Amino acid sequence: MSKKSRRPLSDTLLIRTALTRKTISNIALAGAIAFTGISYGCAKDETPPVIQEWKAPEWVMEDEDINLSVDVYDDKKVKAVYLQFGDGTTVPLTRTQVEKAEGEKSNWETSFRLPPKDDYSYSIVVKDKSNETKIDGKVSVYPQDADGDGISYSDELKHGTNPNKKNPVVKYALDKGLGIYLPVLARLDEDGVMDKSEQGFVDLMVLHPDAERNAPGIYAEILKLPDLSLDKYSKIDEKDLDAVDKILKLANDPKNKDAFEEILNEGIRDKRSYCAPLEALLWEAYDEHSDVLDKLLNEFSMKELIKDSWKYSKTSDNYKSDRWKEYEDVTARCISAPLAKRYVEDNFQYTYSWGKLIDREEAFKRKTAFCYGFSAFITYCLLKNGYHYDEFEKHETNAVCSLLPFALNRQLEQSARVSHAITLVKSDGQIYPVDATPFQKIFFPTETTFRTIEDVCAFMYMFPSWSFYIISYGTSKDATKMIGSEQFNKWMKDESFRKDFTNFVIRTQSTVSGLPREESERLMEIYYKCNP
Repeated sequence: MSKKSRRPLSDTLLIRTALTRKTISNIALAGAIAFTGISYGCAKDETPPVIQEWKAPEWVMEDEDINLSVDVYDDKKVKAVYLQFGDGTTVPLTRTQVEKAEGEKSNWETSFRLPPKDDYSYSIVVKDKSNETKIDGKVSVYPQDADGDGISYSDELKHGTNPNKKNPVVKYALDKGLGIYLPVLARLDEDGVMDKSEQGFVDLMVLHPDAERNAPGIYAEILKLPDLSLDKYSKIDEKDLDAVDKILKLANDPKNKDAFEEILNEGIRDKRSYCAPLEALLWEAYDEHSDVLDKLLNEFSMKELIKDSWKYSKTSDNYKSDRWKEYEDVTARCISAPLAKRYVEDNFQYTYSWGKLIDREEAFKRKTAFCYGFSAFITYCLLKNGYHYDEFEKHETNAVCSLLPFALNRQLEQSARVSHAITLVKSDGQIYPVDATPFQKIFFPTETTFRTIEDVCAFMYMFPSWSFYIISYGTSKDATKMIGSEQFNKWMKDESFRKDFTNFVIRTQSTVSGLPREESERLMEIYYKCNP
């Protein structure tokens, strides 16, 4: 904290007459300056002096000179320039240059020191024979090490740390030559204390110097993991250090570079909640010996890593641990389509009840849903982790939407209506269907990509019953796209069918996409106008 001097300010000023350091701020004032005109003589028409430019630091360190320079102009002659502080203390400036040209241009300077204080307010006062001009300024004087952590105030500002709070982890990292990683390590200093485990984490960075080179960003990604979060489960402890040591040892080995690249790049790196595959590897490291982790990386498969960690690690306990209880925690973990699909496949039960068009949160709570709930949950996970909602008209990659093909069986009665909702993801111009229901092998027996949404529907139309489709999460222009059959068009002329169909679409859109009922009704009106 700043220390306040008990002596009068005038007793603490050390006056100097020359500028010895480059000032921090340069404030150029051109034209008229706001001034206070005070007449001391009878020459009422005399022009007040003008402060053309002044230079002064906004802040200095303790025991550092405050250098002030003022350029002034007067049509006659400036008699005095001085600094005036709030308590009445004044500091005179010395004239160093004079230029006579239709009046007088002159430069005035001073150099002095002040004791530490957050904020000093002052006025620069310029006087000629009859008038004076004032302009206000402020300067702060900071202690060399305000918080006593061994890092100077100026260095704290340079590194972006809080100069008024101890940062022992940052200081330890600086001493170890790890200054480049301070943005990563600064979060460990939130409590202002460095425990043995936090010190141990820095030591691991020194012990495995090539880990960051082989797996760029791994230090930062490790500290984002919920298990190592200061505000989630607990602070870093010895168990965490042992697991992190195993991971960094693997990352330090160049042969694992490709595996870590795939792990660290899952999902949208700069928008996802955190790196869930790295978390999965951490859970494995809590349980397994290094040879098991070696095998996982040597024969790396993202699918196998996620499956083994989420189902069989002690931390996960086959989805029964606290890590899987909260909706927001789980949706944050499902950062990509494969991860979201894996979770849904392992946890959701499919229901054939048409009356249970369960939304995404209800689907998570009950672990039971119709296909709409499956699709809504997966789509939400991706939107939460940085994917764009799009019907693939704007984005060529990292885009997602829900697709609801809906059909009437032409061989059966009017009431026999079937549909199936899926999620579509677009990556690098290709559309990938994501279906976690038991029907995925029926509609998509092989992993297939498509160029357009129409291509997806055409692929699903191998069954004669499919006659049209609806795109959810849509815009008012084309949220409702349909491929109609002749029989369907006849049914649409029946008022009772239209009412039943409209209610179903509105309910479906609201459930899958969260589209307001009023918007769904408006979209159906648009459709009817286009299809009278």
